[in-house]
Amino acid sequence: MAEPKIFKRKLEFVYQSLFIYIIGFGLYIIFRGQIQEGAFTFFYKDPIVFLFGVVLAFVVVYLLFSLYEQRQIVITDTTVAFKTRLKEYVFPFNDILYIKIGRPKHIRTPEEGKIIRIKTKSRRRVLIIRVMNYERGEELKNEIIAIQQRIHPKNKG
Repeated sequence: MAEPKIFKRKLEFVYQSLFIYIIGFGLYIIFRGQIQEGAFTFFYKDPIVFLFGVVLAFVVVYLLFSLYEQRQIVITDTTVAFKTRLKEYVFPFNDILYIKIGRPKHIRTPEEGKIIRIKTKSRRRVLIIRVMNYERGEELKNEIIAIQQRIHPKNKG
């Protein structure tokens, strides 16, 4: 039995968003604040400051939850598993009805934003994997194509 392949969810976008919001918040405070008698003051009752605070709080909570949750896809010789810290959904290859690989309509580049749809016998809804949201996305896509070839040898992907 080969070593299971683990693909962790990327959080770079959340880190970048948090950084941009902090920079924007800081710049707003600097430009909006006033220097009076050698002390820097700003109006914390300003609605823009309140809005920045709400957005920053939301992004920080989302980042902390995502770090705690640790989403990942684990592919073994016979199963595909969707794991978080709290739950694990395991789908054996013989439970998979079909695998479709495509891209969303709003993304123009061919390789960016691949979406993989997996339909299983045990689940009513289709599982959707956005390849760009996981580390080593190209390797993940190739593994799914290999699974597709094992399940339905006629299909070329």
